[in-house]
Amino acid sequence: MQNSIRDYFHLMRVGTSIADPTVPFDNDFHLLGLDETESDQQIAQKAKALAAIRSNEVEKRGMANAGKRLDILLRDKINQAGARFDGSPDKVREHRNELQRDRDRRLIEFAKDLCDSGKWTAQQGTDMLEILAYRIGITPDRVARAVSDAMQTTGQWSAVPGGSRLAPPPPPPTPPLRVSNESVSVGSLKVPLWGLIPAIGLALGVINGWAGLAFGLAFLLLALGRANAERNLNPRAPTGNHLKWGLINAGVASVPLVVLLIFHPGATASSSKWAGDWETDWGKMTFRAGSSQVTAQYETRGGSGKAELKPSAARQLDGSWCLGTCTPPNGTGRLRLVLDENERTFKGWFTYGLDSPIQAGDDAENQISGRRKATK
Repeated sequence: MQNSIRDYFHLMRVGTSIADPTVPFDNDFHLLGLDETESDQQIAQKAKALAAIRSNEVEKRGMANAGKRLDILLRDKINQAGARFDGSPDKVREHRNELQRDRDRRLIEFAKDLCDSGKWTAQQGTDMLEILAYRIGITPDRVARAVSDAMQTTGQWSAVPGGSRLAPPPPPPTPPLRVSNESVSVGSLKVPLWGLIPAIGLALGVINGWAGLAFGLAFLLLALGRANAERNLNPRAPTGNHLKWGLINAGVASVPLVVLLIFHPGATASSSKWAGDWETDWGKMTFRAGSSQVTAQYETRGGSGKAELKPSAARQLDGSWCLGTCTPPNGTGRLRLVLDENERTFKGWFTYGLDSPIQAGDDAENQISGRRKATK
């Protein structure tokens, strides 16, 4: 119903035959035929009398247009406005402030539409908004401020008159990885290539001490070869930097192996003593020795099994075993094997479950023995 009254108000346009969409329906000053430039006190004194005059005009026009039955509702709105303003300057001021806020919002909407079209520069938008500001009733003393606020609220105006707005510059591409003879660069970060090699060597050394040592020695030989080649091409060429980084890399890559040999003396030698095939209580068991670990594969009536062990003394291995699907507690456990002095036989103890400690006693049920298989 409210929209219907509004449409009727624009069609009837009290006092004129031409509808003006720039005048908001909620402007009670226009509804009463009041001049907004008058003071709040003046409007409050004449509002009730003008409401009666305007109400009668609406009633006459409504009677002349028999098909229009909203004149009663429009009359009621006029009378309500007159009663509200009658003798109350505060109500007049309150309504004036409401209109100012509404007009400012409408001007901002106009500015956004102009800006989003992409056809107008900021100066062209300002010129058009000033005309609109006067047209929708913003008072002359507030036009400049209202236009400025509307312009600042919108986005980016076109940089070229009559053209479209310039698209924002694309984000800078991700700096590519660049590798040269001397360095690796990612954007502004530049790392000397020789400085990365020791880190790689150290990582390999942690994984496998012998692999780290081999990597370090390989790059030491590479550094010596490069220095020699540059010296042959140019006897005055500085080659000390290559040799320095080659030595650093060899030293860093060898650190894990040196630590292993210092803190586990004989661990590597002890591992190699177990390599080969053995006849055991669990069937044939094949040991394979690494730098710091020994693995064993075996076959029993219950299925295939595996043991993972590490040297814990000169002739002793400690670790775990599992059989079949390795389902705890009976499918896995702890294992200790001790090699005799002639390195031909071993004796061991095992548990069911990984939480049980090894009991190196004489209980035959938890013992295992083995003999190295004779080679042909």
